[in-house]
Amino acid sequence: MRILFALVTTLALFTLACSSSGRATRLNVGDRSAVISMDELATTAELDAFEAIRRLRPRWLRGRGPVSIVLQERAGVRVYVNGLNRGQAPELKDIRCTDVESIRYLSSWQATTRFGIDHPDGAIMVTLRGGRGGATLDGP
Repeated sequence: MRILFALVTTLALFTLACSSSGRATRLNVGDRSAVISMDELATTAELDAFEAIRRLRPRWLRGRGPVSIVLQERAGVRVYVNGLNRGQAPELKDIRCTDVESIRYLSSWQATTRFGIDHPDGAIMVTLRGGRGGATLDGP
């Protein structure tokens, strides 16, 4: 009876240890750092999204280096506003923080999965308040 109790207890502890590998905790922490909310933007004195990101999440704007040995130029992070491709990071300078609902960073593999190839430095997705589309942006 004592051996059976010890075996069941050991099995239960082993199962519990395997099921809580800590991965969920790491993902949750990573998800929080991958989003800048409206409330967080309100705490900054920045006027445009580029400066807000540069201050709050500067690693989002850093490139990984050349795309390949053959192509030595850097790709840069891609910017999407309400799901539409707006180009590279400097496009964020045309977006006022007061118009932004949220800004989300996608890693290179997340961006490639969502938008297709040519995202070696990831993507920044900007969601404008009220789905304003391009109304607050300069250019096309």
